[in-house]
Amino acid sequence: MIYLFRIMYIIFLFFIFYLKKTDYIIIINKMKLEQNMSEEYLKTHIYCFSLLEILETQKLSYEFVCLYILNVDFQLSPEEESITIADVCKYQPHLIDDFSTKDLHLKKIYINWPNFEEISNKQ
Repeated sequence: MIYLFRIMYIIFLFFIFYLKKTDYIIIINKMKLEQNMSEEYLKTHIYCFSLLEILETQKLSYEFVCLYILNVDFQLSPEEESITIADVCKYQPHLIDDFSTKDLHLKKIYINWPNFEEISNKQ
């Protein structure tokens, strides 16, 4: 029995120390991204998919692209961090005019995250 726990501990250490951040993303990305998913569903499951895959397969609004695809808070892998406006325009050609006339993508987006410290102190 002790040997079993030791083997499990060694496997656990392997996963902690040897897997890179992108390996976790590959494991998470096992969910299948279907064509024409709603933006509301994508918002609630944003970490289950690669942002690049969302960009390539879905028709997205300008606001969604600015708030999620181009937002560094949601970019987990080096591939996601390298997404540019040119990439967005390549996969979402209906947004080319929006990027040339609107300026939401130029502003730093601040998301009002809950104050987790306050929440944890209340319990």
